[in-house]
Amino acid sequence: MKSYKIFFIFLLLPLFSSTCKKEGENCHRSLIFENNSDLKIDIVTRGGFIDSDTCFFWHKFSLKENESYRTTDRRYCWEDNIEYSDQEFFILDYENSNLQIELHCDSLSDYTGILKHIILTKDDLDDLRSTGFTINYP
Repeated sequence: MKSYKIFFIFLLLPLFSSTCKKEGENCHRSLIFENNSDLKIDIVTRGGFIDSDTCFFWHKFSLKENESYRTTDRRYCWEDNIEYSDQEFFILDYENSNLQIELHCDSLSDYTGILKHIILTKDDLDDLRSTGFTINYP
């Protein structure tokens, strides 16, 4: 019975090891945000589908002046995710932003403190690769 369990473990081992792509030229698991300004900023990710009327925001993080942040919680490649669906980010003025977690997308212009709106599409992949998947503000 013990040998049967060991055989079963060795049988499943290749399945577990082959499901993830390795990071490399065509697989970037991290996206780097660099704040090259003299402002403290917040960066938020728009969730849900871009075609939806409701905007949800999450993955908010703050960057001080001349600070950078590397996303590291990804189990998949940014290339695959961007190929599947555009990725949308907002860079906000930390001191003056009144953006809420959930709002109607048409009302985005009513909110103050939006410094930059970034939409990454599959057409941006070559540019992202050339910068090492780094987004600079400003």
